[in-house]
Amino acid sequence: MICSEKICDTESRLRHRMFWENRSTGVPLVYAVSDNPGFIPAPWRTSLPRKEWDLLPDWHLNRIGNFLEGTCFFGDAMPMASLMVGLDITNTAVLAGGDYDYSCTGDFIDFKSGDLDLAQPVPDFTPDHPLAIDLKQCY
Repeated sequence: MICSEKICDTESRLRHRMFWENRSTGVPLVYAVSDNPGFIPAPWRTSLPRKEWDLLPDWHLNRIGNFLEGTCFFGDAMPMASLMVGLDITNTAVLAGGDYDYSCTGDFIDFKSGDLDLAQPVPDFTPDHPLAIDLKQCY
């Protein structure tokens, strides 16, 4: 795994902390990443439609593993990954009663017409919403 402890881990963590406190150590916080040369991603194969991948823990593990193994983290960049559902723009809409699907290529999403009304206030979050329950299983 290319991810390893930073040589100047303590200083980097301090620069991150100071950045979030709107302060500075006098040295800029540098986020630099590049592709890991020669890395070959682990394939993902399934006959399931693209939308169903969003709630499959194994797909998330594959995608995140490929990202972490396939990325070199330089400067103050810390290895991190997150779940990606609906290209990261659908969660609020789904929690508010909307629905989405992927284009035939899987590169774009479309919101389906239905119960989503963007003129209405965003409803309160509830941990028993089906999306929240499904996503919790992926974590």
